[in-house]
Amino acid sequence: PDRSSAARHARSDGGERTATKAPRIRRRQTNQSLRYKLDEFVVGPSNELAFAAANRLIERDEDVANPLFIHGGCGLGKTHLLQSICSQLLQRKPGSRVLYTTGEQFTNDFVNAVRSNKVEPFRRRVRALDLLAVDDVHFLSAKPATQVQFLHSFDAIELNGARVVMAGDCHPKQIDQFSKALVSRCVHGMVVQIHPPDTQTRIRIIRALAQRRGISLLETVVAVLASNCRGSVREIEGTLTKLHAIAELAQHRQGGGNSGAEKHPPGTVADRDMGRAQLMENSGQGQRRPSCQPIGHAMLSRLLSADSALTDRTTVVRVDSILAAVTQRLQVSREQILGKGRERMVVIARALTVFLARQLTEMSYPEIAAALGRSSHSTVIAADHRVRKQLAENIRVVLPDSMQEITIASLIEQLKEAIDGS
Repeated sequence: PDRSSAARHARSDGGERTATKAPRIRRRQTNQSLRYKLDEFVVGPSNELAFAAANRLIERDEDVANPLFIHGGCGLGKTHLLQSICSQLLQRKPGSRVLYTTGEQFTNDFVNAVRSNKVEPFRRRVRALDLLAVDDVHFLSAKPATQVQFLHSFDAIELNGARVVMAGDCHPKQIDQFSKALVSRCVHGMVVQIHPPDTQTRIRIIRALAQRRGISLLETVVAVLASNCRGSVREIEGTLTKLHAIAELAQHRQGGGNSGAEKHPPGTVADRDMGRAQLMENSGQGQRRPSCQPIGHAMLSRLLSADSALTDRTTVVRVDSILAAVTQRLQVSREQILGKGRERMVVIARALTVFLARQLTEMSYPEIAAALGRSSHSTVIAADHRVRKQLAENIRVVLPDSMQEITIASLIEQLKEAIDGS
């Protein structure tokens, strides 16, 4: 009897080791695949609630909103937050059993477990976790069997006091063919949305990404990039990659070294920006030492010329929409812009109308001149060039309604947003 009892205990211990072995293996695999850290996440009004919820989920063992469901468009930081939560918990509690997966991978693992008759080990593996993070959970839609298994695992994990965090492209109630039971479990905790970043957040994102890549940018270039890249963070990353490639190619063609550096008139804002960038490089600031001279507006112009997606919005924008936005923001009338007055604010409004028409429509200079009642398009060309020069020099404008002083780049960004919303 003693030997029989010992054998049963041995089998029982072996079974427990088998049940806990898989999560440990999963934890090591997950730890290697986690690329993002919480301290690298750029916080702004568009994502601060999601960021706060992620921190709360990690730091508090009790009184947390569990599960946490984060939703929003592609490339806005959902994956970054989910992986950061996993990384931070592993750092805070090294023995934690953590699994970061996707809805697609979870489905594949479940299907493979069914085919190989290993559903029970699959269940034990998932239900023994301390944290389950499922990205792209909307992939489970229209897969009722997988949803049932996920729901049961979901309930078992929560009963054990573990955490669950999910991310999807829309609110759980809007996911097509999601079961009512699963929707109910998803909204039981906290559902928070991530929105596209505003201008200031995009500026901080560009600076952070450029620093990590070892790219040195003039501040005026950062402002223009933030004005044009109004989509996802992935769009910003792609634009920076292309801009860096253009700059390195130009430098290589000119023989490398400092010969590819852009020159600016002494005393201009662009010249001062370059001086600050070079000072940072020489003092060793930033995560990586910049690999080339600060990228300026010559390289940026090449990028904008080569990438029509950054400037082409011809299918929806009309001159009337541009005029409406400019007149409202600068407190001048349509008649003043179309007239011949030379008051300072009228001249600025007229030039901005021309610049935005060139950026947001397919109209030629003569067509813009005709739309603004000009007999010659030479004045239109001059107005467009004047705004481009003001952008390069980071000129500031005092708005008449609030007497607030803002850069011309920020003003153009505000006008574009008003035009998009019209």
